[in-house]
Amino acid sequence: MRVLFNQTEEDIIEYSLYQQLETPKRKVYKLILQFFPTILFFILIWIITPFQNFDFEEFPYIMFILIGLLGISPIFFMPYFIKKLIVIKNKAFLENKENDVLLGKRIIELNDIGLIVVTEKNQGVIEWRKDLKIVETKNLMLLYINSESAFIIPKRAFETTQEYEKFKEKTKTLIDKTLKENILHNISSN
Repeated sequence: MRVLFNQTEEDIIEYSLYQQLETPKRKVYKLILQFFPTILFFILIWIITPFQNFDFEEFPYIMFILIGLLGISPIFFMPYFIKKLIVIKNKAFLENKENDVLLGKRIIELNDIGLIVVTEKNQGVIEWRKDLKIVETKNLMLLYINSESAFIIPKRAFETTQEYEKFKEKTKTLIDKTLKENILHNISSN
């Protein structure tokens, strides 16, 4: 089974956004970035206020509301800024001529040996193994070969949803087949 497509900047950016924001390890990091400024803001207010001989009765309620809104604003705006930063960094990364190998035509073929990947500049075979993992995003199928690297297969490369599902099932079947063969080999060698 074979798929031919043109890998674009948008594919790389969507993969990077997923990798940086949605993988389990990174979700915790994203939450820390999102909530830490707010927590720090209110801790600083709590620490500073007693030293200022602060009279709460004379302080207008609108100021409490404004300070509160300022304090919680990172919760709402931080995800936007993080995404924007990732997009900017990826565009700058892809502008470097050394990284143009990431863009362009791709052929990905599935067979019993492994995943054959052919680009305009090189080719390779990734043998089927148990740690390969399939992840789907809105527009991509990601075939992870380790926790940080994946082959990007855009769903637009398939003419129909059925074609995509067939490719995905074939990939899962070949990974599972390898896992079963490894288990049987380990049992028979013991």
